[in-house]
Parts: sequence; structure tokens; C-alpha cells
Amino acid sequence: MSIIREYHHVVADQFYKGLGVALMRKESDVMVELLLELKRQHIVALPIHDGVLVADGVHEQTIEIMEIVFEEYVGVAGVVNIED
Repeated sequence: MSIIREYHHVVADQFYKGLGVALMRKESDVMVELLLELKRQHIVALPIHDGVLVADGVHEQTIEIMEIVFEEYVGVAGVVNIED
């Protein structure tokens, strides 16, 4: 374990504090709210890991919603990437 702590010395003081689990929960909360908001706006979305698959015609609207939801939950602006 000391090799891992040494390699990640910048954040090693945060190990074993439950931060990873808390961040996973935050990511899950953001995704659920995103999917619910897309549903409210009648946008069909398929969640895939940490993103969503939507039709081409609604991708700009989806990006806007993603950015709003992320900032509401995390408190900072997010970055959205589009993959073809």
C-alpha cells in the first residue's frame, strides 16, 4: 500500500475517508436528475456509464440541461464532450 500512497502523494491524505464513495453517489445523483429532467422535457435518453445517448436533433438541448444539472449538484461548471 505504501507504493500507492507514495505515487499518489498529492491526494494520499484523502485515502480511506469515504471520499470515493461520496463522489460515486454524487455522480449517481447528477445522472438521475439529468435523466428525470430529460424525461420531463420529452427527450429520450439512454444512460451509458457517465453519459447519455440521445437523438441528434436534441443534443444541444441535452448539453444545456447537463450543464445546468451538473452545476446545481456540484457547484462548478462542468464540461460536456460529444462523441459520434
